[in-house]
Amino acid sequence: MAKFPRSPGSAVDGTCPTAILKVSSSQEAAALAAANACDILISDIGLADGSGLDLVRQLKGLYPLQGIALSGYAAPDDVRAALDAGFDRHLCKPVLPERLFGTIRELIG
Repeated sequence: MAKFPRSPGSAVDGTCPTAILKVSSSQEAAALAAANACDILISDIGLADGSGLDLVRQLKGLYPLQGIALSGYAAPDDVRAALDAGFDRHLCKPVLPERLFGTIRELIG
């Protein structure tokens, strides 16, 4: 998850996160989202302790954040399921950093 500045003219001008918060489980992500005002969730679909689809449904139901699915599940049905669950974008692994950063800029733009 990442937090971006909200004020125009900030030092990072809304394109660089003020914090990137790494978690290793969906349970940890839910706790982190409750304690921080995160702007973007970047998650895989297949998680060790659950589903990224369930995670984005849960978090978007509680907080105003954007979601990027970063997954190897790339069949048309998988992409549709990710978007239907609440992810705003779906990127197929492997993804170039430039593509990920461009997607982040697009969402916070």
